[in-house]
Amino acid sequence: MQEREHYIESKGIEKIKAWAEHYGVAFEDVHDDFSTGVDIKLNGYPYDVKVTNSTWLTMIKKYKDKWYSPLELHQEVPYLILKGDFGYILDKKRLADYCFQMSNKSCIEQGVYTLDGNINITFNADKFMQCPSIDFTK
Repeated sequence: MQEREHYIESKGIEKIKAWAEHYGVAFEDVHDDFSTGVDIKLNGYPYDVKVTNSTWLTMIKKYKDKWYSPLELHQEVPYLILKGDFGYILDKKRLADYCFQMSNKSCIEQGVYTLDGNINITFNADKFMQCPSIDFTK
């Protein structure tokens, strides 16, 4: 199942690469180096790519019997959320602050996702994904 998720992410990275080549944007694929949290660089700026069809993101994950928060890892590297043909650049620290403040007040819409073979406690990030940063159809 994890392989399926990696395949989906690789296809998303290919889409971003094609867009970058078309528009002359410097592109570097570094997603095989897991130590940095960086998947790609556009014009030298690092991004952690997430490919999704929804507005739900993982807040806490159980992977190989260990719990962690992807929002707290490599906070200096923003997400580039690829949803359909649009890219949303989101600050992880801002997302983490929102999630943990709102979850303490029971004011956040949460769910559970297990289709990648892990346990993911998710939250609805729709309020952060209102206006795309990049249109990949152009």
